[in-house]
Amino acid sequence: MASFLAAKTKVKHLIDVDIRKILGLAKGNISQRKIASFMKCSQKTIQHTLATYLFETFQGITSRREYKRKTTEREDEDIIRILKQNYDVPLRDITNIVGLPISECTIRRRRSEVGLGSYIAAKKPGLRPENVKERLDWALCYKDWTVEDWKKVIWSDESSIWIGVNPRRQWVIRPKGERLNPKYVKKTFKECSGQGHSLGMFYWRKVGTIGCL
Repeated sequence: MASFLAAKTKVKHLIDVDIRKILGLAKGNISQRKIASFMKCSQKTIQHTLATYLFETFQGITSRREYKRKTTEREDEDIIRILKQNYDVPLRDITNIVGLPISECTIRRRRSEVGLGSYIAAKKPGLRPENVKERLDWALCYKDWTVEDWKKVIWSDESSIWIGVNPRRQWVIRPKGERLNPKYVKKTFKECSGQGHSLGMFYWRKVGTIGCL
């Protein structure tokens, strides 16, 4: 039974660094059992490695091929400028705007090199400056209210039911951490045409019914 299990033992996959360690320890006359214990693998793996590789000739995996950069430093600057100016345009269209014989993958690499990413635009109400001030004043007025104070409030809101409005998400190119930057936010407006409106309300203990307007 023991010999059957030994025959079924799989040889652990080793990376180049592990193979070099095994070859070096073996060259230092360390026993295979101690090498297996040190490397946390089976003795069969050690035996297989020593039978496959030689310390003097082991080279490892061929290093990755280096490809010549397709764009110059000046062209990279132009690409980044165009990306920032057209942050809400798909990369496939930006490739045409750039006007260079490069692929969408190259544009994506240049974008990543300067810390820009592609994200779904946050949706926030489109507010005029006076609306922003009124909301801030309201928040400052009630910032010291307690939980008991808020329990006495009935909250309500309405939502539009739209027909013929594009529901697709808007993607934007922006730096990380700039999700709520007004430049990259997709503004929503209640005045958009639709079939109707629904109204709902709730307070701390109960959810109210939903009605149509």
